[in-house]
Amino acid sequence: MVKVATMKKLVLVLVLLLAGGVIGWHTYVAASMDHEYRLVGNATLVSVNPINDVVTWDLKSEVDMLNRENPPIGHMGEVMAADEVEKRFTPNIPSMEYRFNLYARQYLDIYALLLPYRVIIDPYK
Repeated sequence: MVKVATMKKLVLVLVLLLAGGVIGWHTYVAASMDHEYRLVGNATLVSVNPINDVVTWDLKSEVDMLNRENPPIGHMGEVMAADEVEKRFTPNIPSMEYRFNLYARQYLDIYALLLPYRVIIDPYK
């Protein structure tokens, strides 16, 4: 008969192995997701934080393009351009969150299923 202390150690080791597997798999899926959403030239379109599942959507290139089309006058013009880009892309946040959460379900990422992805727009990066 197996002793209770040995059984407790075995259960603890199994729980730790399971938690390590879940966290390791989540880190792998988040890294592959981060790699999949990179632009040409190694510029980052999104960056995924695997700990809190926050996806930062970098729109600095969009702000720069808007500034090239209509050159701003001073710092206020740059802020207005960033605000305009943020207003333009804010309606896309739910579809981006859905896409990231669908990716997590597709690859059976248990951590991301418990803590869903959120998307944050950053036009100032």
